[in-house]
Parts: sequence; C-alpha cells; structure tokens
Amino acid sequence: MKIIKGIQRLIKNIFHTRKAKSNTRLVWGFTLVEAIVVIAIMVILTAILLGYSRNSEKQIIFFKEESLLIGSILRAKGFAIETFQPEINPGVVSAPSRIICGWGIHFGSNGYSIFADLMPQGSPSNYCNTPAAGNFNAADIIFETFALDSNIIISQLSVNPGPSNNATLDITFIPPDPRVVFTPSNDNTEEAIIKLKLTDNSRCSLIKVNKGGRVEVDPTVTPC
Repeated sequence: MKIIKGIQRLIKNIFHTRKAKSNTRLVWGFTLVEAIVVIAIMVILTAILLGYSRNSEKQIIFFKEESLLIGSILRAKGFAIETFQPEINPGVVSAPSRIICGWGIHFGSNGYSIFADLMPQGSPSNYCNTPAAGNFNAADIIFETFALDSNIIISQLSVNPGPSNNATLDITFIPPDPRVVFTPSNDNTEEAIIKLKLTDNSRCSLIKVNKGGRVEVDPTVTPC
C-alpha cells in the first residue's frame, strides 16, 4: 500500500496547471519526460506482478503434488490395512489364484504408481509373511499411475540407513499390521526418504516414511 500511495503522489506532482496565453482557462498537461517516467513505473509494476504471479502458481502446483504424493502413500497403506482384494478386472487385478500380499508405491524420478504386490504362482502359502514379499516386479499389478507436473521432479530416493540416490524406490505395506518393506534396503533401514522439488530449486521438501508406516514431511530443506 505504501508503494501504491507513493506512486499516486508522484503522478499527482508531475501533473501541473498552465495558463493558456489566449484565455484564463486552466489546461492540464504533462511533458514528454513526465509521461516516460509514468510509463516506466507502470512497466516495472507490471513486471513485478507477473513475476509474483508465476512464482505463486508454481508454489500452488508444488503443494498440490506434495499432497497428492502423501495421499497416495496413505492410500496404499489403507488398502493393506483393510486387505483390499478388488474384484476381477482385466488390466487392474489378477486372477483368483493370485493372492495380493500387500499394497505399495513404486517411485521413479518422474512419477510413481500404486501397485498390488502379488504372490507368485507356485509359491508356498506362507509367502506373504516371508522377506521375499514386498518387492515390486513385472508380475505385480499397477493399480494407478501418477505423473508429476513438468515443474516438479523427485530428486532423491533413498533409505536411512542404507543406499541413497537410487533410481527407484518401493514402499510396500503388508497386512495385517501392516509390515512396511523398503526396496532397496538393508537390515538396519528405519525409513525411506523421497525428495520433491521444483525444477527452479525455489522450493523442496523431504517426505519420510518410517518402519511403522508413519508419514512425515520436512518442508525446510536447504539448499534444494
């Protein structure tokens, strides 16, 4: 508001009255220099507003994608808790002979997918309770895929402690607890970390999922 009031005073000051030689009427007018000053101010203000608008738009997109990603993780966890077994639907779920061991999220640099972790054909009945369960592979079923906005990337996929900067990361929830499986991981892994950021590095956040299935967001990561 102070900036706008200051500009108003400036414009008011540069406009002035002049007496016409032929009569006593007051004629409002301004010089070429004054007109250039006003136009320059308007151009500067327009540039500032446009820049602010574009930056705000990117921030809104970031928060939207961040919320969608967190919601997808919680959605997969919810499917596992309720032992979600969808009806037969070609292209979405498996035949009745294939049991769904759990539900997970498969991450890549440009997006992620919710998947159903299927028991391989011919596996023992206790397969879902073994360490082999929870690894995403070609035999599993993609339930839904999400592509990130072009302004946003996943710049880091890692586990702590364990491998960092992985090309992919899987977080699988296996009922009934649910048990949380990270791929890749090691025996001491306690959490998975996904770093989401804007391509211009103006904002980023760390999304963490621990062994208990708790999801946390750290929005204060610097530098991006």
